[in-house]
This record gives sequence, C-alpha cells and structure tokens, in this order.
Amino acid sequence: MQRYQLGPNGALVLATDMVATKLNELQEDIDSYRADYALFDSPGQVELFAFRPSGQVIAKGLSSEERALLFVYDAWLCNSPENFLALSLLASSVRLRFSIPFISVLNKIDLAREEAGRVISWSSEPEKLIDDLSLKGEDHLLYTYLADALIKGEFIEKLIPVSAATTEGIEDISGNLSMLFRGGEESYE
Repeated sequence: MQRYQLGPNGALVLATDMVATKLNELQEDIDSYRADYALFDSPGQVELFAFRPSGQVIAKGLSSEERALLFVYDAWLCNSPENFLALSLLASSVRLRFSIPFISVLNKIDLAREEAGRVISWSSEPEKLIDDLSLKGEDHLLYTYLADALIKGEFIEKLIPVSAATTEGIEDISGNLSMLFRGGEESYE
C-alpha cells in the first residue's frame, strides 16, 4: 500500500494481479510439496478473484489438469432462505465464469450448527428453500422464480459442511475431489 500509494482495495487488486505474473514460481512451490491437492484461498472479496481477468489466469494457469473451484458459503451469512438464495446466485455466476469443476462448501459449521443444519436442508432439498421464503408480494414472486430456475438448472447442490477450526468435513472435500478426478480412486504416487 505504501510502495504504490494504494488504499486497501487497490492493494488487493494489485496483489492479485501480481500473483498472476508469478505463476511459474508458484507452480514450483506447489510441486515441491508433492501433495495430492493444493487449496488456494482467495480474498473474501469474491469479485476480486472471480470477475477480474487475473483470477482466471491464476485458476487456469497452473499446470495441473486436475483443478476445481470450491465456493465457500458462510453459515452465518446464508442463515435465511433469502440470503442462501442470493449466495447461490453468486455461486452460479462464479461457476459459469470459470467453467471448471465446482464444489460447494459450507464453512463455520462448528460455530453455527443450527444455522448450518437449515442451510444443508435447503441445499439437499431445495423445495424446502421455496417453502421457507418469508417474503410477500413481488419479492416473494421474484425469489420463487429465481429459486425455481436454480433448482431446474441444478445450480443448487448439496453443500459439504466443513470447519477450518476442527477440520470436520475436510475428508469429504478430498473424497469429492477424488470422485471428480479419479472416479473415487486415490492417487498413490
């Protein structure tokens, strides 16, 4: 921020753009770990990574053919059907933008068990989402149409509940990635 005289947002944009220019070095670091999977956490400002060109350069520029995008739903943020639907629309937009395999994850389940249970039910039985919408009039109609379109397009899928603090659900992510890339077979290189 000081070096380029940028504010917080400008610094995040520049940092992301700079990462995109260092993919060879990043790939060397990743390869040195010889890990089955490498997870990258982008800044919480989704538009920074998802809608700027550098995000796609980073996501598609690393050498692995096995890549997927994990979209993280926050259990606190999507605790109402309206918020869940709004985040599902955002997830769908990101999914369409990247055109790579996509896995939806619900985080902070250790901090929001009750909320997480509701959200998981909406993601596994989307009809409950429509039933739980509490809006009236035009708003209800709009949300119902949007929910119906996401359901019919199969853009609402069951979320994988996880906790970074307890590591609960991390094996489920690994299993989903294994199914996605290897038909369920683990790699033992």
